[in-house]
Amino acid sequence: GALTASDGRTAVLGPKRRGRLEGPAAEKDVVVLAGDARPEAGGPAADSVLVFAGGKFLYGGRPDPKTGRFDFALPREAAADLRVFGVSGGAAWELAP
Repeated sequence: GALTASDGRTAVLGPKRRGRLEGPAAEKDVVVLAGDARPEAGGPAADSVLVFAGGKFLYGGRPDPKTGRFDFALPREAAADLRVFGVSGGAAWELAP
């Protein structure tokens, strides 16, 4: 599989889950997703983290470049069927819960 951006760039999806996903955790009006977007423990962080809900793009952000950590607050109604991916260059991986 692959993730394709609206400008046509493609990131090939790796065969296994990597990194770490914490949540989603419900808080008041939001759902918090946090985790580590490095494909290998101690390795470089992903360039970006992409969140999909129901197969549609919901949110994209950047993890901390040194630690790979990210922490996103998303609308609570978007919490169904979430999938979160780390992306670097032409490679992508789904974050493991």
